[in-house]
Amino acid sequence: MLTMARADKPLKSDAKQFYCLLLVQRKDPLFDNCSGFLLFCQADILNFMHHDAFGSILFILSLSRFRPEISGLTADSFVGICQVLSVLSDKHRLYNQTMQILEPYIPKEYLALKINYLRQQLAALPEVTKTKRVIRGKKLDVYIVNSRLYYSDSKIGKELQLDYIKRDQLKCELIKLESTWNCYFKGTVPEDIEPRKITRRMYRSADDAVILNSDFFESLKHDADPNYRETKTMFYNGTYYRSAAEVDIARFYTENGIPFKYEPEIWLNGLKYPVYSDFVILIKELDLCKFHEHFGMKNSANYNRITATKYNNYSGAGLLPELDVFYTYEVDGVPFDLRTLRTKLNSVIYDSLFIP
Repeated sequence: MLTMARADKPLKSDAKQFYCLLLVQRKDPLFDNCSGFLLFCQADILNFMHHDAFGSILFILSLSRFRPEISGLTADSFVGICQVLSVLSDKHRLYNQTMQILEPYIPKEYLALKINYLRQQLAALPEVTKTKRVIRGKKLDVYIVNSRLYYSDSKIGKELQLDYIKRDQLKCELIKLESTWNCYFKGTVPEDIEPRKITRRMYRSADDAVILNSDFFESLKHDADPNYRETKTMFYNGTYYRSAAEVDIARFYTENGIPFKYEPEIWLNGLKYPVYSDFVILIKELDLCKFHEHFGMKNSANYNRITATKYNNYSGAGLLPELDVFYTYEVDGVPFDLRTLRTKLNSVIYDSLFIP
């Protein structure tokens, strides 16, 4: 018998459609009345807008209108649900039409940096090829470097096996990024956008400065903010977030291979208490951390005061706005557009390459 994943369980994106299909195959206490299902819609349906699952819900609900015995929904519940989904469907249709008109923003300089970084890593690895040999009736992998052969069960062979695997992974990633470049841009990748270590400092006190590099990043604790944890209701990849936009941001960083820490504890110069940045990301190509604050609730006076305070606190620690710290914002009633994040990220990375 099929069992249905509960709403408080983590769901992979490819499982969302399956999850929706099961909603009407099995009656569950969470969805046994209209209000329960509407609560589910309000909490999670916006997250499905980029997936085919949204259409599946509409299809299955239409089916349940003719086969009510498979859903356990009453006629009144069905009408209420469809009213909500009708409004969401209109918003979803408008959003899709807009996205079809607007071309995706491809961060040119950051793409060039990633390509040059991969080329740099490949150049640092030995040229390893692999073949197979039969030794005493046993087939073994053999790794060849500079015309010398090393069997996979030898010490050097095991090291070369790791190099071979890493080299293959880097080549695959490089082919993907170069294909993106050739699709959207003309000419060769600019070599002046070169990966290198960039030193930026943050002051935790007047005489205590920390370099914003990978060591600093590793010292941060992910999801460290103890305040208002009850507002974290949106789940993604093992972490609860405070809004759908924060989930989109976390997904963007994850899918683009950008390490990040969500709400880590940060001590800034002049403060007797820590702050919790929304995101701290690590740009591996530059060995450099950036702070990302995402602002919502723009109509809240208290939230605006918090925003201004954060801005001043970062400046007091020696961090430059739109270089060390960058900001994204939400507009009421409009889904957060990730192209804004791509634009901001591209800008702060490109500017970092040319600071003194």
